[in-house]
Amino acid sequence: MAGLGDRMQRQLPDPARSPSVGNSCESPVLRLHDSLLQDILSRVDIRSRASLQCACKSLHRHAAENPPTSISLSDAVHPEAAWRCIRGAKGAIHTIITARHQQRTACDAASARRFNTGVRCTQCVPYTAGPSALRLAAALPNLQHLALHEATCCLGGMTDTFAAAVAAHCPQLASLELEFTRYSLPSELFTDAGMMALAAGCPCLTSLSLTNCGAITDRSLYAVAVHCRGLRRLSLGGYHERLTDYGAVVLFQACTGLVRVALSGKLRRVTDESAAALAAGSRASLEAVKLTRSMGDGALAALAAHCRALKEVDCCKCEPDAVTAGGVASLLVAMAAAAADAVAVTAAAASAGLGAVAAQASGNTYAGVPAPSVRVVLPRGLAAADVVAMGSRTACGSGGPPVLPASLVPGVVLQPECGATGVGRARGWVHRALAALPPMRTAAPRSNAAGDTG
Repeated sequence: MAGLGDRMQRQLPDPARSPSVGNSCESPVLRLHDSLLQDILSRVDIRSRASLQCACKSLHRHAAENPPTSISLSDAVHPEAAWRCIRGAKGAIHTIITARHQQRTACDAASARRFNTGVRCTQCVPYTAGPSALRLAAALPNLQHLALHEATCCLGGMTDTFAAAVAAHCPQLASLELEFTRYSLPSELFTDAGMMALAAGCPCLTSLSLTNCGAITDRSLYAVAVHCRGLRRLSLGGYHERLTDYGAVVLFQACTGLVRVALSGKLRRVTDESAAALAAGSRASLEAVKLTRSMGDGALAALAAHCRALKEVDCCKCEPDAVTAGGVASLLVAMAAAAADAVAVTAAAASAGLGAVAAQASGNTYAGVPAPSVRVVLPRGLAAADVVAMGSRTACGSGGPPVLPASLVPGVVLQPECGATGVGRARGWVHRALAALPPMRTAAPRSNAAGDTG
């Protein structure tokens, strides 16, 4: 026993040589400056932040003094850990995001496991329904950006209860993104009552994205039109069978500052009438628009007549017989003419000595540089060569409407609708179509040749 005691005594640290109590947790991380520790804590996720708080008292103090301002909620985080993180931030969080599924197959598989194995719907929304929703919204008084994806959020998807709580406690909300799995049970928990409460309680909304909100009707669009006049970005994706032209027209007439509008191809009851209201209301600001399956040449004509800042038009979901080569070519001519007019206005103002003021007033030009080229995504069945051929016939003098002059073709990008695997082939197709234009490029010197023969 004496030998064992001697060995234990030799293994004990020498008090004279041991570090002080304050330096007992000396680590390279703790030697960093406080600003670097703050930056590190702001970049880690919820699970890593909880692990750091349990490492030592110093890291726990730094984490408490520097609460997160942006958090990401995913299904890999336990709901209780996410709730403790939000509650410990003491109102400092202004951004909540949720990672999307990278593949639709994974999303559908997760949905099948969730709703086909006997899991109750109330278990899928643990903190966004009932009293928990009120406590969660009360802990986010400075929330400005909220993105909830029902399939991947650990706290659950949006509900009418949580929407009313957010409207009451988060008046600074500026960006809202809600997504549900197609035809899922939780999507029925978010109805017009919740969307109307959000629109009334969050008038500062500038970005709104709704995906697969099957219970939403035109009443929600009416509420957004009344309370959120400063809306800049609108996305209606997935399945919205109850949205019609009545709500869309009112919304587009009220919100006249829209910059980007993405409408799902499933919106069969949103037609050219809504596109005309959008073009007339947001004529000075609209830059990108995605058309529904029920839109066609009428929508393109309205955009060509009013919108001068347009940079991208997505027709990939339109019917092939609804969008023709002539309609696309007319739109491109209008956009190019608007850019040419802006260049002329800028040049005239520069010659008059106005300079940069005129460059800003022209809208589509900056210091005499033309606006970027227009990108048009064509539907299936309509090739870029068809649009080019329409301009070729006109340039060769075969009559017809003045569409797609030869001098404007190189500045236009026509990309056919394709999947992610066919992007390279589509680009090659477009380049070959634009390169095969010898008649159009020789159309300008044709008069000289005629003069020589005469």
